[in-house]
Amino acid sequence: MEDNNTQNGTFKKIREMVRLQEALNTSTNGTEWKNGYTDKGKVISWSRCIYMEGAEAIDSFKGWKHWKDIDAGVDYKNLKIEAIDIWHFAISKLLSEFSGEEITTLIMFPLFKETPLPVSQEIMKSKDWQDKTISLIESLMLLSLIDISSERTVKRTIDNRGMQSSTEQVLRNEKLIHILFLLFNHLGMDIDEVFSLYMGKNVLNSFRRNHNYMGDEDGNRYIKVWGKYLSSPYLPNDEDNVVMERVIGNISSSGKDVSFKAIYGGLEAVYKCVIDSHNKQI
Repeated sequence: MEDNNTQNGTFKKIREMVRLQEALNTSTNGTEWKNGYTDKGKVISWSRCIYMEGAEAIDSFKGWKHWKDIDAGVDYKNLKIEAIDIWHFAISKLLSEFSGEEITTLIMFPLFKETPLPVSQEIMKSKDWQDKTISLIESLMLLSLIDISSERTVKRTIDNRGMQSSTEQVLRNEKLIHILFLLFNHLGMDIDEVFSLYMGKNVLNSFRRNHNYMGDEDGNRYIKVWGKYLSSPYLPNDEDNVVMERVIGNISSSGKDVSFKAIYGGLEAVYKCVIDSHNKQI
């Protein structure tokens, strides 16, 4: 059972993630994203985003194919990152239908009822653990498919908060959050790890956008694979998200708060080395 201080800390973390996601969506998609469109007129389907991230999460099980790599293991780090990507889109979906405070309350309800247990290499090899993980992910995908279908048929009414969902959709949202936190728990992730990884991905998305992720008129483009320009402990194929995890680890081990500013500064310092090394190789 959580004490009041722990509950208050958890509430603040949830509220901060909701706030950061709303700010990121506005800076990325424009001010009309809650109405289902980007500033370029592109239709947004958060449910489809969740579904596709679910497929990528399952792909972390390298042996899911019965015809190829049947004895391959699980990319546990990537699996957790994909779960956080689902979390990004789940928050975005809720933000398009509820106010920020309503979302925080909705998310707090199904939070971890038990302390997540560490996931060892031995546990990851077990068929039961793998089957349950995939089942939870596919449950999220199924809910998203139902939403994708209903988006075309369910009538919505406008109130002072924006788009108000039907009762069925509200219940699906509650179930979506509940299953997602069951997945976090099953992966051994507590609220502190969810918060840290979420912060990392949110910062990384902002960092990419601020460093020509889509390229500019002069042909300059963001470098996503950092490992080839860095020395040990990085591997040549390591992408920026791997560096992001290490930056967060260094901040945590130093006893400092895992904040937006601290993560961004850490990435900036490493990316400068990447750019310098890249320019020397040209």
